[in-house]
Amino acid sequence: MALSVRIFGLNSFAVLLPEALMGVATTYLLYATVRRYWGNWAGIVTGFIFMLTQVAALMFRFNNPDALLVLLMTGATHALLRSLEYANHPSGNRKRTWWMVLAGAQIGFGFLAKQLQVLLVLPGFALAFLLASTTGIVRRILDSLAAIGSMIVAAGWWVLLTVIVPASDRPYIRGSQRNSFLELTFGYNGFGRLTGSEEGSVIPGHGHEGGGMPAGGGRGGGMWGQTGLNRLFSGEFGTQISWLAPLTFAGIVISLLVIGRAVRIDVRRASVIAFGGWLTVT
Repeated sequence: MALSVRIFGLNSFAVLLPEALMGVATTYLLYATVRRYWGNWAGIVTGFIFMLTQVAALMFRFNNPDALLVLLMTGATHALLRSLEYANHPSGNRKRTWWMVLAGAQIGFGFLAKQLQVLLVLPGFALAFLLASTTGIVRRILDSLAAIGSMIVAAGWWVLLTVIVPASDRPYIRGSQRNSFLELTFGYNGFGRLTGSEEGSVIPGHGHEGGGMPAGGGRGGGMWGQTGLNRLFSGEFGTQISWLAPLTFAGIVISLLVIGRAVRIDVRRASVIAFGGWLTVT
């Protein structure tokens, strides 16, 4: 967004243009990934549903890091699945490792966008790769470590700068109350999203007073309503996205039935595990 403003000047168009372009890129990546393993029409339907989902339409026209986060998570999923296509021989092993490095780098950059929130995809990624890779278990672990190393490098340079550059010489770490990277990572953009303690939000305070919602964290706090397992299926969340969740879980079951007793390294099953794990953990 800063680069766009330097090119076009400070205006709404310049600020929101990158968000819209990231929406287009995410839609294409999602289409290309699904098409590769499930056919052209499956990819088209997937992209069409994604474009028309209300929360996505909002996210890609909003001045916030979420658009970049979702683009990078989708790109990482694509790279992960591409890594599973190669046979177990020296040339294939090198290509697999590089795709895993790319996946890890995108997760690392996603960490720079929204800190711990990007890690929601990792359980599904780990299960899909360890199950479906064509190599032995040792090579699978080594490729996973290569991805983790790439993730650390992609995110670590910024973390290092926040440590070695004095606070007076760098921008304030927004989203924290004490100009702290750790507070932002583990608080507002981390466990605070689960507990409802939203200290550091652009809206002052932890929560709303009145309306049956006390200020502060815990089950009652959080400016976005009650925390808990039913949070996504009530209020604004239910109308914006969660109405699609039952259909999606049904799609996971149907996809696994279609795959049937395919071989362990079947990439279609890995795609269901990766995307399904992303959904379930989120």
